[in-house]
Amino acid sequence: MSLLELQSVTKTFTGNSLAVENVSLQVTQGELLALTGESGCGKTTLLRIIAGLEQPDGGSVYLDNQLVAGNGHFIHPQHRQVGLVFQDYALFPHMTVAKNIIFGLGSWSRTERHSRLMEMLKLVELKGFEDRYPHQLSGGQQQRVAIARALAPKPKLLLLDEPFSNLDTLLKDQVRREVSAILRLSGTTAILVTHDIQDAMSMADRIAILRNGRLLQVGVPNQLYDHPMDSYIASFFGKVNLIPVTSDGGRVNSEIGSLDLNEIGDKTGILCLRPQHITIVKDNESATLSEIIGVTYLGNCQQLELKTGGCQLWCIQPLNVKYSPGQEVNLRFDLGGAHVIWDQH
Repeated sequence: MSLLELQSVTKTFTGNSLAVENVSLQVTQGELLALTGESGCGKTTLLRIIAGLEQPDGGSVYLDNQLVAGNGHFIHPQHRQVGLVFQDYALFPHMTVAKNIIFGLGSWSRTERHSRLMEMLKLVELKGFEDRYPHQLSGGQQQRVAIARALAPKPKLLLLDEPFSNLDTLLKDQVRREVSAILRLSGTTAILVTHDIQDAMSMADRIAILRNGRLLQVGVPNQLYDHPMDSYIASFFGKVNLIPVTSDGGRVNSEIGSLDLNEIGDKTGILCLRPQHITIVKDNESATLSEIIGVTYLGNCQQLELKTGGCQLWCIQPLNVKYSPGQEVNLRFDLGGAHVIWDQH
């Protein structure tokens, strides 16, 4: 059952610049959807349209089967039952944790407010912190207070705008896990806006990728990673080898050799091969000879830059063997992890 539905939503800013172009999308009850893309792709604008902070110039927005924007109709944010968690948390510095959490419950009775506060403190594991002020909390604890405040009024939908961007790398992984657990425990339907693909991959049920205001592809994380629709999406999910190929009589030909991918018909396309799907092997007749042109130490592994024919490749190798630029090696390709994006004619 769809909790949120966008139908051909468009937003144009001054100068006829399209921030969001003809976006249609559904979010199901209890789902965590990540909206991701490069800076300026339109993801925050789309979030603001869903929240009611911006009005679309075209298209419609439905929340829980109710039209909230479009066709001359507009429901203001305070009446949409949508919770917001901002990048900077926007906690009130002069209020305690407790007062921050119950801030949006002004119409509730005192008993109801206290009961909901206790529920939220338990959910975000901050019991005993209710009398502290935001400056007395860590970044991760402030994040949890912001989520508790957004969830306290029991919103139909929670929107999180770059919620981890202010956290350092060491803390980010921990907070991701904590936030994900809170959302799952509460059964909250949520949309996470992030430019960090690790946020999306580690937390989301589905990921929606935007570019220049247009929705490119929506799918579960492994689907987008393993079967991207185009080379932009393939590269967005991390380093990838993009190798031009042609299909001829059931074989696929490329600069790294002839590949048995069982394709029928004459076609051209791009072979997507992740660095982890290339292995260095000892002398082997079926291996491809390549020259190392660069080595990068990554801590738990090493990344090799290779030249094979006229093709530049990347591969990941363990640290137990030392490699040097100028060295020749034999490569084996794991085609089970390969994906070809065929040109559309």
